[in-house]
Amino acid sequence: MDMASRTPRRVRLSDDDDDDNGLQEKIQSACDDGQNNYLKPLITQLNLKVSEGTVSRQSRQATLDKALITAVQKRDYEMADILLQCKANPDTQHHMISKSELEDPQAMRCPLIHVAADHGDNKMVELLIDYDADSNCTDDDGWTPLAHAAYGGNTKTVRAILRNRVNVNSRFPRGHDKITSLMLASERGHLDTVKVRHDEFMIPKI
Repeated sequence: MDMASRTPRRVRLSDDDDDDNGLQEKIQSACDDGQNNYLKPLITQLNLKVSEGTVSRQSRQATLDKALITAVQKRDYEMADILLQCKANPDTQHHMISKSELEDPQAMRCPLIHVAADHGDNKMVELLIDYDADSNCTDDDGWTPLAHAAYGGNTKTVRAILRNRVNVNSRFPRGHDKITSLMLASERGHLDTVKVRHDEFMIPKI
């Protein structure tokens, strides 16, 4: 069946006949199908399970963080905002293909702000930063969100990141060298990104 024509499953709010795992699955299903109006009631039920001791705090956090990954991937800002309000971790880790190796790149772990920056999703980047995501954090390769935005020539995202206290002169691996975000944007031929105010790129902000 064509995914675009798939009818979203309706999420039942009542959990009288569901186990605790079923409730957590409902939260993920609501995210998968974009049924944001169900999220807060379901999370309220999950919080009740935590207070009753039938769901651990770690399990609750894992459920919210997994849902946040879905929101970032779908670029669903309403969903992400709801989850972040409910204490999903803005620095949740996900997977992405490495860009530091020029040959045979491998999958690596990175914070979600890197995923949003790589997608050129400046609105999601700003939302994550609003909820205290670390704009200087590095992925497994040592790349920052600014590096990922510069790699793709995502100028609006670069500007969104530069509005925060970021170390614009940090170096990260690229092949056998270590380069800055400005050097990376130049290497990739992203002239609009290179033209972002020179002083923003060159003055350390931490």
